[in-house]
Amino acid sequence: MDKSSSYVYVVTISNLSEYKNENVLSSSIENLFTKYLHIQITLDDIDIISNRGKKAALIHLQSREEAQRVQHYLSSRNGRHNLGFNFLQLADPRVDIIVEVKQESNEQHDTCYFHGTKIGSESRNREFKKGGGNYAYDHLKNDIGVYVCAFLNSEEEGTLFIGVNDEGIVEGIKCDHRKEDTIRKDSIDPGIKAIKPEIFPENYNVKFTPVCDVNNRQIGNLKVIEIKVKKVEQLTQLYEVFNGEIYIRRDGSKQGPLKANQIQEWHNQKNKRFTQQRIKSAKRHGEREAGQLEARLEEKDQRIKEKEDRIKEKEDRIKEKEDRIKEKEERIRSLEKQYNEMARAKSRLGHRIDDTEKQMEKEKKFLEQKMEEEKKILEQKVDEEKKTLERKMEEEKKILGRQMNEEKKTLEEKIRNMEKREKKFNQHILNLKTDMKKLEEQHNTTTDDKAALEQRITFNEQEKIELARRAEELENEKMRLEHQIEDTKKEVEKSKNMSSGVEEDRKMLEQHVEDMNLKMKQLEEDIDTTEEEKSSLEQKNNDMRLENKRMEEKIKKFEEKEKILKGRIRAEKNERKTKEKQTEEDKRKLEAKILEMEQEKKILEEPNSKIKEENNRMENRPDLITTQPEKKKNEKSSKTCVIS
Repeated sequence: MDKSSSYVYVVTISNLSEYKNENVLSSSIENLFTKYLHIQITLDDIDIISNRGKKAALIHLQSREEAQRVQHYLSSRNGRHNLGFNFLQLADPRVDIIVEVKQESNEQHDTCYFHGTKIGSESRNREFKKGGGNYAYDHLKNDIGVYVCAFLNSEEEGTLFIGVNDEGIVEGIKCDHRKEDTIRKDSIDPGIKAIKPEIFPENYNVKFTPVCDVNNRQIGNLKVIEIKVKKVEQLTQLYEVFNGEIYIRRDGSKQGPLKANQIQEWHNQKNKRFTQQRIKSAKRHGEREAGQLEARLEEKDQRIKEKEDRIKEKEDRIKEKEDRIKEKEERIRSLEKQYNEMARAKSRLGHRIDDTEKQMEKEKKFLEQKMEEEKKILEQKVDEEKKTLERKMEEEKKILGRQMNEEKKTLEEKIRNMEKREKKFNQHILNLKTDMKKLEEQHNTTTDDKAALEQRITFNEQEKIELARRAEELENEKMRLEHQIEDTKKEVEKSKNMSSGVEEDRKMLEQHVEDMNLKMKQLEEDIDTTEEEKSSLEQKNNDMRLENKRMEEKIKKFEEKEKILKGRIRAEKNERKTKEKQTEEDKRKLEAKILEMEQEKKILEEPNSKIKEENNRMENRPDLITTQPEKKKNEKSSKTCVIS
């Protein structure tokens, strides 16, 4: 084995940048050692220390060659320049880093934890905390107060391990001597001092155990903190921490902070045990004394027959007092039964309150679910009705468009026929004019024929005027229709100069206009129906709002019921408090009665002591034994004298 393996080499790099984060500095140092110096290290081997604003790094190396390489390249400027590493990642500009290499002993440890091994699982007597990051400064103080308080109140030994994860595997935390002192001063001591009543140093033990590798050598500054709490022999008062919070240790977890009723139950159980122990001890003591008295009386009965009367009287008195004691014991038992019944009633009330609260929560959830379901159903119905209305509107629009197109086509055909008839009418007028010219040229026609022709011409002009008037009326009626009917107005204006055959076409047009008006009325009716459907939807929305208001009123009623139930719960709690006060008073009365019983026992013991003294005197002076009957005679004679 090489001698250098028994030593650890610590490299300190000081004058680091004050403005850079510790994580950034440690990652850049790791990059420097692994890539440029070809020394394999991890972030666990690097510790960043800050003192009065100045930062330094501690790197733990295992071999002398690595330490010599670091000293060769980093102790001088030339060596640093030859590496090619950007040292601005570590130090500020125009600031030289200082590198020192120290040799420390790496002796094998007798007691240590091996890294990565499992030391067990959490139980009633063990609690594991990983302790990563700033745990030692942020959370350790609080956890020490809570878990030490829980171990003390459980009346058993317990150990808090920091540096072990929840699965029981050893990981360790970084902790050098300086950090160990700060943890003791800032976290462990204040956490334990926060516990009341005060804990003495002999009741707990703090230990910093190193973490080693397979070769039993410490891994950097990794340690496991053990805080061991000893068992409290007689726990008369619960330990509390910080703001009066009380914790108890259960199997693998802590319970707390405890409520007032839980603390009261603990005190009741403790007092019950204490009273039972005192009663048992008093009974045993009385039984022992009675046995001793009986043995002594039997011995003295053999020696002294004259004192039988007195002893019998005293025994009768003792029996009477024993009867009184028995009566008092029966009373104590009855009071204990009453106390147990009160405790059972308390537990039943607690269960009822919990059941009512659970029922209230279930009813709340059920009402909320109903509200959501009804809202969803109504929204679905509204959406479906909207979709159906939109589909109907689109279908009706398509049908109306088709009808309008068909009517347009029919109108265009009629207009074409009107144009043909106008052409024929114009041609007929031309023929009449030619006939007039022929008649004037021939001069065979008479003046009567001319007059008749002129009358026919005037008659045709009158018909034209009437047609124009009727066409104007048609135009006034067509103005009410849409743009499709306006095309027909222009074509009717052209038919002013048509003949009598146009009247039939005009009637057809009027009938067509009436049909179009009827269709327009139907469209207006459809629009009215759509408006009615809209109004029905609005009514449904109003109904929805009313239902929401009703639901809100139900919720308000439910909240009022909750308030009533809470008031009942408060009243029940007040009743509990009153009953607890009564139980405390009963306890006090029991204690006073026990004291009275003890005093009576002392009174009973006093005549026994007098009997003992008299017996001792009799044993020392046997002459008095023979003379006692004579004394009785003398006493009787003296009594007779006094009576006379």
